[in-house]
Amino acid sequence: MIRATTRYGMIKGKKKEGFLTFRGIPYARPPVGDLRFRPPQDPEPWEGIRDCTSFGAPALQLFAVNHVPQANILQSSSEDCLYLNVSTPAFRECEGISGGSDFVPDTEAKLPVYIFIHGGAYETGGGNMPLYRGERFAENGIVYVNINYRMNVMGFLSLEEFERESGTTGNFGVLDALCAVRWVHENIAAFGGDPDNITVGGESAGAFTTSILMGLESARGLFRRCILESGSILGVARVAKYGEGHPVRMKEASRQIAADLGVSDSAEGVKRLRSMPAEDIIRAWFFRPDGTHRQMRSDPMLDGFLFDGDLIPNPRVQYLNDVDLLFGFNTDEGSIFADRNMSEEAYEAELVRIFGDRASEIRRRYPVDPGHTPFERMSDIIGLFSFKGAMLPYADMLSGRGKNVYGYHFAYLTERLRKEGFGCRHIAELNFVFQKELGFVGADDEQGRKVSDFMNRAWCNFIRTGNPGPEWPRYEEKDEKLLRIDENPQPEKLPRKDELRYFERISLMEKEKR
Repeated sequence: MIRATTRYGMIKGKKKEGFLTFRGIPYARPPVGDLRFRPPQDPEPWEGIRDCTSFGAPALQLFAVNHVPQANILQSSSEDCLYLNVSTPAFRECEGISGGSDFVPDTEAKLPVYIFIHGGAYETGGGNMPLYRGERFAENGIVYVNINYRMNVMGFLSLEEFERESGTTGNFGVLDALCAVRWVHENIAAFGGDPDNITVGGESAGAFTTSILMGLESARGLFRRCILESGSILGVARVAKYGEGHPVRMKEASRQIAADLGVSDSAEGVKRLRSMPAEDIIRAWFFRPDGTHRQMRSDPMLDGFLFDGDLIPNPRVQYLNDVDLLFGFNTDEGSIFADRNMSEEAYEAELVRIFGDRASEIRRRYPVDPGHTPFERMSDIIGLFSFKGAMLPYADMLSGRGKNVYGYHFAYLTERLRKEGFGCRHIAELNFVFQKELGFVGADDEQGRKVSDFMNRAWCNFIRTGNPGPEWPRYEEKDEKLLRIDENPQPEKLPRKDELRYFERISLMEKEKR
């Protein structure tokens, strides 16, 4: 038998070549029934040996096909989703419980730990996805953990009654991540991990959540390092100021969703919400009663519970945990978020939605002209303000404190990515970091595997020591050097520095106006 012992009980896992896996470990009670729309609660201890050989269900999610309600598919996902998965290369053979031999984690190994938080716009994804299983990290001596967390309506519905009950108007998905990280800190020694050498990282929405954890005093001491791939919570706030993710608008939209379901923002209304079929609630999040698409944003928001102060948190003046940081972005981050067929009128309208009275200023700086289509301009702007520049305040502040800070610019453009027409797009680096499904990005060849080997090795080095490798220049605000990763990785100055700092200034100016 493959077994381990957590604080809540014994679990059964599986043995793979060179490591043990434990899947579907509960880090909190199922958020169902009366626990729906509440902060996560510690799991109940169990008797006997719990079977943890299969993944727990990912968070409830809805996949729309052409935005037609009848064609929506609820994946094999579940409201009962608060599970994490551990792969550990630290194990030993011992006498079995029922005779013979068992394999158990070597609890004295104290190996470095990596907790990965998946992306997906807080609407899709899960720790069971093949890309995120992290076998190569385990094979390279890292205790690897990934987590599920509540998403879309179950993670981010915002009602005043929730605040009266629990002190938060939403952000349950972020609270789940905090709970999971705390569980890992308290239990990872049982898997051969070092609780004093934990790295938390993620991509896209996972990076946004990681950056939130970096700024929470309640997360102090739970981890030593962080990895931000493509963004931080600052990028969400820049969009959300004029979009649906704004706290006031989010509450208004949430109340409308409740009303469409026939309930009010009250104790009785929330009680009824907790007894409804979850599928009805999630469909109401995405679709109005007439079947039209609602265009909701599943973003964390200022609620006075997780976030203090401003809608746009500024790590230069607010609390920030002292951690080492590896951060970076891809060349064409915004390309998959812009409409290829966008008209000039639609481009201008989108600038107004995002930037309000600064839209004309942005339009003058990024005009549609013979050399730049609306799609190209919008792709560029989204990449600059929502993903690339959003990480710089964290890098600047931590490097100023003398922490190990390293940045990257991923620019490896395969022929397949080139033919897609989106360039070195958002999420393109993940296959290389995880050394998984390289054929999907057209990199299953000698050069692609070489780039992938380099990236996985660098991530592992950073997780172990805080230094990704000798090729990597240390990032400091005074010179802003990154490592450009392509066929021949080499240091470079922060690309398009003036534009990135421009969008940062706009955000901070808006902050000062409020």
